[in-house]
Amino acid sequence: MKMENASSTISRLFAAVDARDWLQVESIMDDKVLLDYTSMSGGSPGWLAPRQITDTWAAFLPGFDRTHHEIFDIQSSDQDDSTQFHFKGRAEHFIGIESWVVEGTYDALLVKREVEWKVSRFKFNLQAQSGNTQLPALAAARMRNLKSQDEK
Repeated sequence: MKMENASSTISRLFAAVDARDWLQVESIMDDKVLLDYTSMSGGSPGWLAPRQITDTWAAFLPGFDRTHHEIFDIQSSDQDDSTQFHFKGRAEHFIGIESWVVEGTYDALLVKREVEWKVSRFKFNLQAQSGNTQLPALAAARMRNLKSQDEK
């Protein structure tokens, strides 16, 4: 089996998030991931299992009609069995014709596990938000409504 490079693993992660392919997202992550979204949502970074991360994302992101993540200006520093990444990103979240856009940088560490690269650390550094900043609350409400309908 040929090993894909670490950079394509990062691209595959974002494509899987946009496709809501949570099993694929989990397969790209190491057994525990240091996840840090504190610049956007407060709290503190934490070591989480892939399923904990996707459960959180799956409880929120499908509240949008669709999302589109774009990454660029990727810089990497390779070690024998790991690669540090720093890159810029833009995430567009849509409900109808409205959009909420989040921009920032990411710092990620990927580790080589046999024939695959796995995300071990993932930090988002918020720089700007634009568009309808009320859409996250609307997406969360849509997910709560969907959950309450499922429970009936």
